[in-house]
Amino acid sequence: MKTGAVPRFESQTELFETDSPRRLGLVLNPEALRYTTNPEAARTILEGFKDLGETALIDKKYDLGPTLRRWRAEGLDLLVISGGDGTMQLVVGELVAAWEGESLPRLLLIHGGTGGIVPTSTGNPDPHRAVASLRAARCEQRPLQAQALRTLQVGERITFSCGIGVFKRLISRFAVYWGSADWSRFFFAARVTGSILTQGEMARHAFHPCPVPLRIGDEFFPAGHFVGLYASSLDRIWNLRAFERIPRPHDGFRVIGLRAINRRSLVRSIYPSIKGYPDRLPEEFLLRGTRSLELLAEDEPIDYEAEGEFYTEQGPLSIKPGPELTVIRLAEV
Repeated sequence: MKTGAVPRFESQTELFETDSPRRLGLVLNPEALRYTTNPEAARTILEGFKDLGETALIDKKYDLGPTLRRWRAEGLDLLVISGGDGTMQLVVGELVAAWEGESLPRLLLIHGGTGGIVPTSTGNPDPHRAVASLRAARCEQRPLQAQALRTLQVGERITFSCGIGVFKRLISRFAVYWGSADWSRFFFAARVTGSILTQGEMARHAFHPCPVPLRIGDEFFPAGHFVGLYASSLDRIWNLRAFERIPRPHDGFRVIGLRAINRRSLVRSIYPSIKGYPDRLPEEFLLRGTRSLELLAEDEPIDYEAEGEFYTEQGPLSIKPGPELTVIRLAEV
């Protein structure tokens, strides 16, 4: 490769075939961004799924457990989930509890919310195309391609990503503009960058040292060493190509640790983050694959975000690999 050339990225996803599904269910969150801004989209998805299986409409207050336990008893072998990343987290947690240690059904994760990090990472971002492709595969009794998808276990919670410190504080400032996820991410990135460059209120609020000692794998870090930590079991996070290049154990996850960063280092980090050069990121970034992350505070509250939802738990708090899911990756129709 020529010096300075942008590296090529080959997919790390290993696909395998699974049987055509026999019994399907759909869980859809009508309060997710895509459906609140366009209710007709939800109706179209529900109508398209009508003769494929049963549906359940949920929100944060809906008790999904009884429905999932009934579906388990009826032999459900493929569960479709459409909503935001928070919906994915909620439903997967309920699914693991309902199946009580038995082999989980396959999942099809389709976009319906703001970030869409989880469904996009499995190649199924568009709900309409995904349902049409699923319908075609079932009508033709074709096998479905699938991939393994790792999860994180944060305390007792099953999720995919977890942000602490600056990552949690900045995400709490995220705002949706004009009902558009793409524009919202653009303006959010611009606001964060501008605040750091001008030492504005947002940056001053967000970049406090984490007051908790911690251990990443076998390495200990004292309280105050980082201003933020981000852990994820996913292979891709938006367009941050450097993230997917971080080596990690096969049964582990990736961690980004951020020390206090100055304006020059921030500007220097943009190109290697997007283009995929983790070894060129400034020294304020710690990038690591690991099997464990432990926050060692005793009886102190630990605030974190997971898929855009915010939680507080009493320490100590352990982050480790969670159950592995089998997720359908559909071809386009």
